Amino acid sequence: MTMLPNDHAPPEKSEPDDLGAAVSKSSGRPPSLNLVPLMRKVEKTAWGFVLRCLESEKRESLCLPVPIERWIEGPLNLRLEVADLSKFAPAGHEVLGMAIYSTRTIRVSHRIVDQENRYRFTIAHELGHLALHGHLSGSYRDSTDGAYLDAVVEREADKFAAAFLVPANAFRQELPRITAYCGFEAAQFLEQVSNEDSAATAIFLNEVVPRISRRFGVAKTTALGRFRDLQIDGTRPMVPHRILQQLHKRLDGKRGTSE
Repeated sequence: MTMLPNDHAPPEKSEPDDLGAAVSKSSGRPPSLNLVPLMRKVEKTAWGFVLRCLESEKRESLCLPVPIERWIEGPLNLRLEVADLSKFAPAGHEVLGMAIYSTRTIRVSHRIVDQENRYRFTIAHELGHLALHGHLSGSYRDSTDGAYLDAVVEREADKFAAAFLVPANAFRQELPRITAYCGFEAAQFLEQVSNEDSAATAIFLNEVVPRISRRFGVAKTTALGRFRDLQIDGTRPMVPHRILQQLHKRLDGKRGTSE
């Protein structure tokens, strides 16, 4: 269970503005990092949805992984459907998910239900479309043909999904715990990875990223992406983009369909 910091406790009506504030500094906990998101508008919207759900359930702490199915059909009052979406797909491809604004419906392909990480991310991605892009189009479909993958709205929906499933406030609290478990202080460990220390990089890729993946219920690539989305003090990356690209390729080379 991740405790929300006092300055981010669910308000009655408003959303918090300071997404970069540090979490609770209770004794006995590893010191947290001051992480600031690059896409503040998207992150703020996702965090607002998290707070809305917590407030609806009268919770002051965030249980991980984020219970996305319960929240979709509960506090967010949306319809979640699993269906055969093949009729919407271009020849030779498949549609993974759809968002329909008029009926407040998210549809996910029945083909990925057993791929838990992909299933959860697809739901969050479609929620991102409803939250961010309802004024642009009445519906969205996301397929494997790549037709929409380079569009700004698709990148924003991906960032929303990552921010909703791996909230910045929870990530900045969990990361020091995970690195401490591996025997490292977070800031020093990230510096070693950034300096391409081979031992630290191996621990990062084989221990830290998988633990974040399991803790938040997301793919390893999504967990790795949060090191790109959030910056230390809003001024420097946790790990340089060049190194993250290399690590992404290493993950891509050995991942399964749920990774």
